[in-house]
Amino acid sequence: LFSNVPPQQLADASQILHIMPIMFMLPVFWMLYDQQGSVWTLQAARMELHGLQPEQVTLVNPVEIMIFIPLFDRFIYPV
Repeated sequence: LFSNVPPQQLADASQILHIMPIMFMLPVFWMLYDQQGSVWTLQAARMELHGLQPEQVTLVNPVEIMIFIPLFDRFIYPV
């Protein structure tokens, strides 16, 4: 059946089968990750935010990333 297929191509196909379980989990991960924003907004609607709007709470994660990446890169884990 696979007599005319090059051995390297068979090895590549075998490697793809090894990563398929990971690839099948990616849609589940992104579904849950994208749901996080709406859950934060719903929770923020019930909290005392001291002047912030509930929709502004979803901005916290990107702002923390913008602050913490340079901080960790330069001071906490310098190369």
